[in-house]
Amino acid sequence: MTGVLVALLVLGAGVLWPVRARHEVVLGLSDLAGRRERAARQQATVASVRGLLAVDPVAATGTGVRGLLGRARARFGTVRVTDDAVLRLLDGLSSALSAGLPPHAALEVVASAGPQVPWLDPVRRAAAAGSQLGPAWKELATQHESPALRHVASAWALSERSGAALAPAVATAADTVRRSRESRQTAQAAASGAMASMYMLSLLPLVGLAGSSVLGWSPRELYLEQPLGLASAVLGVVLLVVGWAVSRRLVRRALRGQVVR
Repeated sequence: MTGVLVALLVLGAGVLWPVRARHEVVLGLSDLAGRRERAARQQATVASVRGLLAVDPVAATGTGVRGLLGRARARFGTVRVTDDAVLRLLDGLSSALSAGLPPHAALEVVASAGPQVPWLDPVRRAAAAGSQLGPAWKELATQHESPALRHVASAWALSERSGAALAPAVATAADTVRRSRESRQTAQAAASGAMASMYMLSLLPLVGLAGSSVLGWSPRELYLEQPLGLASAVLGVVLLVVGWAVSRRLVRRALRGQVVR
């Protein structure tokens, strides 16, 4: 049992160890600012988990697990379109367009002025080719299933079709994305208790394994060498997977504002 705990601690330390982004362009002090921002986020996560431990251990467990999964995604380089990244891009575009830059030039300036955004490459290629960017934004939004990018695609396509100024449309899209993010964060905070309960219930079978060891039964003797034990273990795993999938589906629907029937 001690060996298992040590292995879990080592694995957690390896995942949580600060990592450098794999797609980053160092411009002036942007690398230093990025490191400070990541350190601040890590400290904020640790502080929030410590505070929750004193008030609600179940919610604290869920918060810690979500932070662990987020660090794992960052370490393995998973490309995700976040609202924060879209907002940084839109705010920069709004400023550049208001300063009088053409749309294609504004996009290139903003995209190359900070940390590189890999998911923006298809739009930048379309801009370099002189094509209209509305379809490129729409395809990008569909590929990543990003509501924020859908707002950008709608604003850009409307400007290209009507010939209206793009800067107000981009500013409106940024405001819409910001309000959507705030609403989603409120919903996620309301669902954090349910998510934390999911994590805790998923870990309860490990308590059963530890209890069997205390009573003198090894997991192999209990679950692998007896037909009834093996059947119960398989059934338990199946029920755990099904319950996890159903719970995740219900929570996703609730966060998207869909009606659960």
